[in-house]
Parts: sequence; structure tokens; C-alpha cells
Amino acid sequence: MPSGVLDLRDAEAYSTVRRASRCEKTPLGMVYRRPQQKVGEKWGLTPFVMSLSIIFSCALISDAALREYFAADDFVLTEGQQMIVDGWDLDIHVRAADTELVRCSTDLRISGTGADTADQWVASRIPHFTEDDKGLQVGLQSSEDGFLGLGKYMRRSRIGLLTPLWVIPDVTTSTGLIDIWGDFSLADPMRLRSSTGNITFRGAAASIEIRTTSGNTLMDVVRPLNRLWARTSSGTLQLSGGAKNIEIETASGSVTLAGLSGSASVETVSGEIIIAWDRLPKDVVVTLRTSKGDIHVTLPPESRPSGRLTTVTGEILSEFPGEIGIEGDTVLLTGDGPTLEIETASGALTLAKSKGWFAPEK
Repeated sequence: MPSGVLDLRDAEAYSTVRRASRCEKTPLGMVYRRPQQKVGEKWGLTPFVMSLSIIFSCALISDAALREYFAADDFVLTEGQQMIVDGWDLDIHVRAADTELVRCSTDLRISGTGADTADQWVASRIPHFTEDDKGLQVGLQSSEDGFLGLGKYMRRSRIGLLTPLWVIPDVTTSTGLIDIWGDFSLADPMRLRSSTGNITFRGAAASIEIRTTSGNTLMDVVRPLNRLWARTSSGTLQLSGGAKNIEIETASGSVTLAGLSGSASVETVSGEIIIAWDRLPKDVVVTLRTSKGDIHVTLPPESRPSGRLTTVTGEILSEFPGEIGIEGDTVLLTGDGPTLEIETASGALTLAKSKGWFAPEK
């Protein structure tokens, strides 16, 4: 049974646990109720201090309450079916496992707000499930409710999804984070979207599509992606482990990519671009542009790149042969290999030879 919390106005705290025994049924599920200690009983506070505490606390919190909810639901999906999750402000955690079922665990907790508001908050974040021929949909009934004072900082809301290896995740949140872990070999693509929440992917997939407004994206793949496509307004984007094809557009934010082995198109209005290739075929075209920010590119030492390096205000450093343009702001590469079109309006541009791979320092 979850422990209670001290209530400043002698309200009750309770927890909601799905499929529990020996408890009272309510619209939210199963409810435990446990009376709380009164203010000052435990600590022996003076009446004057107690009065000040109560007045101050009541100004911030009305009918303070603790609400907790936990539930686990199982579903059967067949190979290649999608799992579409719309998590709103919930944190979404997904892990691929050697299992035949999709298990969805919901964990909600809120305190520091009124009882009615807390009940409404929990009820609006209990997911609903839809199963059809395409797969499983997990969604919420979103609302515009908000919280003042301490309540905003005293809540936990998350969904954990344990899935078979053949499931294709498609996850969306507004402010909640997205954390994906495992081998999703049939995900082509895996779609991940968030407005302000951070996105983390660790594992493997055929391809990934990313959309964010201001969240950061971190991807660590164990085998190169066939394709990475991303659109962001702001926030950093990082990939380690490689990809064969890259297409990224961002308004403001740095882009760091490592282990590439094919074509790339990266454009950012304001932000640094750092890219390293393990292999770069001769017929590949690479386009990198930023209006404000440095660009650092590392190629395999055997590469013979052709193309153009341009900066309006900044210096150009190239370890590959080329000729300086008449105005001094351009280097024309003289190789017969992959074509590079790299440009920054304001920033330094570096084209370097790889010196080998070393494990990251910890």
C-alpha cells in the first residue's frame, strides 16, 4: 500500500491501483484511503508557527491531495503491425524484448493540488486503447487543464511499453519525453514526434523520422540506419552509429552526425554542423549549409572530394587538395570523388581527414 502524505488541512490522501484487492471501487478504479496526521502532531510546533504555516500553505494549495494510479494491460500484435502512441504530456518509454505480447504499464502520481483537480488530472491521463488490423493505438483524451503553485512541480506521468521485436513504434508527445530502446528491425520508418520533449533512441531500426519543435534528439544506433529524416525548429540533434542517407532541416540548433556512409543534406539557419564519414562512395552528393555557425567535416583519408567550400565571413581549412577562388571566400576541390557543396554565411569551415576511430572517452 502506498504511504500517505501530510495534508495541511486535514484532507485525506489515497492511491489508485488497478486490479488490486480489498479496496473500494470508484470511477478511477480501486482506491485505498488512509487518514493522515494533523499538522504539528509529529513535530510539536507552536500554535503561532502552525498558524503561519497553515495560512501560507492554504494560499497556495486548496484541499491538498495525493493521487496515484498504476495499471498494466497486455495486447497481442502480429509481425509488422504498428504501435501508435499519442502520449501528450506523458513520458513514453518503449523497449523491444523477446516477448509475444505488448505490455503497457501506466504510472501516474500527483500531489500539491486540490482533490477535484487531482482526480481530473489522473482521469484525463489514463490511456485508452484501440486495436484494429493495422495494430494498436494508445491515446489520451487531451485537455487544457493547468496547475498553479506547487502542484505543477509535484507530478509524475509515464507509460512503459514492452514490445515484441517485430513491432513498429510510432510515438508522439507534446511535452513528454520519448525514450526508445531495442532492436526494431522492421521499423521502416520509425516515427518519433515531440513538441518540446526530448527524444532518445538506443538500438537499431531500418530508418527513423524525427519531428520536434524545441526538444533535443539523441540517437545511438548499433548498426547504420538506411535513412534518417529530421525536421526541427530548435534543439540539438545527435547521431552516433551511422546512416546511409541523411536529410535534416533545422531552424536553430547544432547537428552532430558520426559514422555516415552515404549521401547527406543538412541545412540549418543558426547552428554548428559536425559530421564524420566512415565511408564515402565516389558518386555521392553532400550538401551542408548554415547561415550562422561553424561546419566541421571529416572524410576517410582515401577520399578525393570534388565540389565547393564557401564562407562569407570566416576561414576555410581543407586537408584535401583544392584551389582558392578569386575573391578568397571559396575553395574549389580538385578531386574526382564525391561532390561536396558546403557553405556557411558566418563561421569557420573545416574539411579534415579521419585519423581513425577510437572509443569515446568516459
